Amino acid sequence: MKLFRTLFSSLKWQLFVGVIALHALLMGIFIYDIVHREHQFIHKEMLVKSSGLSKLIASNSALGILNNDIVALSELVNQMKEVPDIETVFIMDHNFIIRASNDSSYFNRMAMDSWSQKIQKELTSTQKDGIQQEHDGVIDTCVPIRIEKRTVGYVRMISSADTIDLQIASLRNKGLLYLVLAISSGALIAWLIVRNLTGRLTLLSEAASQVARQNYDITLPPFSGKDELSQMGRAFSLMIDSIHKQVNELEAMLFQVKASEVLERKRFEQSERYQNALFQWSKIEYGNPEIAIRNAMEISAHTLKIERVSLWLLNSENSALVCHDLYTASNGHHESGMFLYRSDYPHYFESIDKGGIIAADDAQNDPQTAEFSEGYLKPIMIFSMLDMPITVDGKVIGVICHEHISSIRHWAPEEKEFTITISNALALTFEIDKRKKVEHTLDYKAHHDELTHLSNRTLFLDRLEHSINKAKRQKKMLAVLFIDLDRFKEINDSLGHAMGDAVLIEVADRLREHLRDIDTIARLGGDEFTLIVEDVDDIQKVNTIALKLLSTLQEPMYIQEHQLYVTISIGISLYPLDGDNPQSLLRNADSAMYKAKEEGRNSYQYYTTELTQRAFERVSLESSLRRAIANREFVVYYQAQTNGSTDQLIGMEALVRWEHPEMGLVSPANFIPLAEETGLVLAIDTFVMEEAMKQISQWYSEGLNPGVLSLNLAMKQLWQENFAQTLQGMLEKSGCRAEWIELEVTEGEMMKNPEKAIGILKQLHDLGITLAIDDFGTGYSSLSYLKRLPLDILKIDQSFIRGLPDNNEDIAIVRSIIALVKSMGMRVIAEGVETLEQKEFLVENGCLNIQGYFYARPISATDMENRLRNSLVN
Repeated sequence: MKLFRTLFSSLKWQLFVGVIALHALLMGIFIYDIVHREHQFIHKEMLVKSSGLSKLIASNSALGILNNDIVALSELVNQMKEVPDIETVFIMDHNFIIRASNDSSYFNRMAMDSWSQKIQKELTSTQKDGIQQEHDGVIDTCVPIRIEKRTVGYVRMISSADTIDLQIASLRNKGLLYLVLAISSGALIAWLIVRNLTGRLTLLSEAASQVARQNYDITLPPFSGKDELSQMGRAFSLMIDSIHKQVNELEAMLFQVKASEVLERKRFEQSERYQNALFQWSKIEYGNPEIAIRNAMEISAHTLKIERVSLWLLNSENSALVCHDLYTASNGHHESGMFLYRSDYPHYFESIDKGGIIAADDAQNDPQTAEFSEGYLKPIMIFSMLDMPITVDGKVIGVICHEHISSIRHWAPEEKEFTITISNALALTFEIDKRKKVEHTLDYKAHHDELTHLSNRTLFLDRLEHSINKAKRQKKMLAVLFIDLDRFKEINDSLGHAMGDAVLIEVADRLREHLRDIDTIARLGGDEFTLIVEDVDDIQKVNTIALKLLSTLQEPMYIQEHQLYVTISIGISLYPLDGDNPQSLLRNADSAMYKAKEEGRNSYQYYTTELTQRAFERVSLESSLRRAIANREFVVYYQAQTNGSTDQLIGMEALVRWEHPEMGLVSPANFIPLAEETGLVLAIDTFVMEEAMKQISQWYSEGLNPGVLSLNLAMKQLWQENFAQTLQGMLEKSGCRAEWIELEVTEGEMMKNPEKAIGILKQLHDLGITLAIDDFGTGYSSLSYLKRLPLDILKIDQSFIRGLPDNNEDIAIVRSIIALVKSMGMRVIAEGVETLEQKEFLVENGCLNIQGYFYARPISATDMENRLRNSLVN
């Protein structure tokens, strides 16, 4: 302890230790600040990265979750496996059921831990764009998947925070190493400096202590050197006389130092505020001018602490400034559309044209801005303006204006520099936008026909390649239509090429108007057009489009003073029947087009002759079907439904037959599918229902017992507005009771929109009508929906009956259906029963109601009436 006091009584050691301590303190603060800032930046960067990745996954998975495309969602999730720090990714539907995850064990489950429930509750009770939480060493991010502001699902990403911990630990170790090195180097430098100073300072200190004791008989060694200590020694004798003067000077100097410190602190705070503002600006997307402009206005207003910031752009004639965005800080409001005309404010426009900054501290009296005084500045109480022109490619395109109200403001150099920086950043934004527009224009011209603005050959072939790959994945067909104008050369030769171009434009417009958004139409050159039709499930869809295109050009064209009639010939090739690559499909469609021209033009032909014949037969059948409805060529047949235990008739199903005047009796299998596609099934079902209800009422009135009448109901009919009221009107008109009627809907059709079906079927059930689901087992019903449907009867599809009683799979399925129906308190009927063995198996297993050829084939009303009368006699 004594040694410690002895050392610190020495100026040399005090100076040395003091320098080391101050140096260590400053270096510690500096290194701590660097480590702390880096820590905050790493943490924030991890949060932003997690949020950004979650939103990116949400935008890319919107269509997949909407279409329930599990494969696409799984591929998207698997891509995240290569991203470091990501532990788990969930893509969930709107009910938080996991549809895709990098851990397959979560599929079709709902996460039930406390954090998951908290996130689900907060997302469903608010409209937040996402939630981000940290817990248990992870970053938990959940964002909604939205399409047109409707939430269709959620993306949840759980990221490990280990990387942050490792980086923070590394920063701390580096900081400690840097601190040790800095203190060591500081100690060495301090020792050298102290050693050099303290020798002569010791002499001076002894002399000073003598002076303090008023002992001026001091003999100092000669200070012959030219350094500061030598000069101090020579000047020491003069110091006593000037002590009083120096004290006064020191007091004045101290005051100046304090004032300088206050001013420097204020400038530092302003500089830090400007740097933070520019840092915010650096995160803005330059490629989106509108967002960049709005943010620039808001950042400038808040940073400079002013009321109004606006952006004005010169019009094309350079005669006026148009307000693109005016931001008012007090209410956060943006507005635009105002005008400033050069003729009204010539001096201001002249200053802008020069390209320099306009800093008007007293704007109402400044020559550059005084023109605004009466009409603009004084009414709004604007006292100071700071305006900076925006220059792109050496040309002034506008100005950003900063307006301070209520008092005169002297614009500091830092504020002017900040304004120049924002102006340059906006100029860069406009230049990027201009370059993007040029690139877009060049790309558009490279891929579109200049005359009709349709896709050109290059773009068409690219999209065809894409469509082929899509059709291959989805195992669907697609069609390529090759369209050529008939006798177009005659128009060119007789009326000129200008008229020919006008005809091509009109044809392109008409074709485009009558196509779906997903279809691609292109002009290959001359009078040749091509079309891609995707998602072809049935050739009839292609026939319909081809007929629509032909009819599109039936109306005359009125171009200038000419009335023109133009027809087209269409050739059609199909993937994969006629080719599996763009070149073969296009070539074969071209060949089919020439076949259409050979057949007389104004028609379409398939590359395959069989398909062409089938298409024409389908068109002919549709025409005959429409005529049959008008002529009431349909008749109702009835197939008995029997109790398999007692062999007693319990009801019958009404079935339609077509009595064609030339072909005779036509089976519904040959015309019902076409009737459903064309919508004619509505008229046919209405006819059957009216005739069958009238007939069943007549039988009951004559004392016969036909049982329950089963009617097939098309879903298109069910979706009709006020169908329940329409059906009730039919019952009243025919005198038929509701309890005599049973309506059958097919399982597959009903499951396309089960929620809507539930509501309408409940209305029908409330009328007292029995409801049955037909072809059960083929439509993949959800049991949850099945429980909610107001059903009374389930009909087992004949595809499961056909293998009884030998097929083990059919046995298991039928027994399961019977058990399910009984557990739900409903009745079951088997259709398509043709053998005694099938009937006996069903009865033994609890299905008593039988329909099929074993008991009866469909028969006419007359034959059914005879059977009913015979049953009374027997």
